[in-house]
Amino acid sequence: MLSDKRLDDITASDIQGLIDNEVPEGPTLEYKQALELDTRDQRKEFAADVSSFANARGGDIIFGIVEKQENGKNTGLADSVVGLPDINVDQELLRIQQILRHTIEPRVPIAEPRFVDGFASGAVLVIRVGKSWIGPHRVIASSKFHLRTSSGKCELDVVELRSAFTRSADLAERIRRFRDDRLARIIAGETHVAECGDPSVVLHIVPISTFSDTTSVDIKRFISSRPIPPSLGSVASKRRPNLDGFLLTTGASDLEANYSQIFRDGCIEMVDVNDIAGHDRMIDSGRMEKSVLDAVEASERMLSEIGIDPPLVLLLSFLNVKGFNMTVSAAFSRGASPGIDRDFLLLPDVIIEESSQNLDHILRPVFDALWQATGRNQSLNYDEEGNWRRHDQ
Repeated sequence: MLSDKRLDDITASDIQGLIDNEVPEGPTLEYKQALELDTRDQRKEFAADVSSFANARGGDIIFGIVEKQENGKNTGLADSVVGLPDINVDQELLRIQQILRHTIEPRVPIAEPRFVDGFASGAVLVIRVGKSWIGPHRVIASSKFHLRTSSGKCELDVVELRSAFTRSADLAERIRRFRDDRLARIIAGETHVAECGDPSVVLHIVPISTFSDTTSVDIKRFISSRPIPPSLGSVASKRRPNLDGFLLTTGASDLEANYSQIFRDGCIEMVDVNDIAGHDRMIDSGRMEKSVLDAVEASERMLSEIGIDPPLVLLLSFLNVKGFNMTVSAAFSRGASPGIDRDFLLLPDVIIEESSQNLDHILRPVFDALWQATGRNQSLNYDEEGNWRRHDQ
């Protein structure tokens, strides 16, 4: 199936395969002969098509394919490639992005256009729309919400619309409940940390697909493919499958170490026990922030290798840190701020919407919130352009 391939890996032979194999349109696939964006009504129709996919299961809209006809009606089967001749790819990509940005609210998180070359008649455009977690979406110039179904695009009725809003709110709550449940288990000593009385950092990475679709990691395939699993702080030296999925630890036994747990649904839990705290109840901010950045980057890379792509929700928590402060160097004054006022610090979650995003920028609100919890304005480990750079270097 075309949806099984990464957008960047789709070739002309994949498009031709849709025709040769008579792949029909459906809830996640639509064919269009032309890309028409010149008039206001055409742009509204384009936005309605994209938003209908985002409000449903996501999928691919392919421009430059003619459908077979029967008795003067489209059959939903691809007949031939006509391509999009005489098109300026760069200009059209820019126009598509602008239309998507300014005609749909809330903005669709994932709608990626890509032109596929290899046809004499011109390139074919594939727009891959991800299932949205912040919907429902509507065209700004209209009061209508659309949904992609097996029979095409339809309007949401009142009951469906209420259900869509409820699902969107429920998704965020379910992710936070997952984090809260895992933290409770860590604190109670029910995970791979024997005792959690020491200052600890906990990073959860949750693929949206875990809660919006059925996602499952094949553990045997995971082991055989040997991806490099992420870790927070110390590099994991022991690894093995377990009931929850796959476990990495750093100590002599599973109950006296930092660990990373990759769950069967693709969620990741990383715990750093007393590895980021310096002397005198001070947290080495440079070391801690760099550790989190590296762990997120490694997690994103590993998930990609096993077929799980963004969006990813990042949730950073600190345990047993009441009275702790942040430091950037030995000369940094502790007395200038009061320190963290609670034992358990749950920082705001952030989302990686696509793999090309700058992690420094994505995680800055999290790091700023941590510094603000100590009474300071923001993280001191960022330069004027908003790029992460350890303050004492």
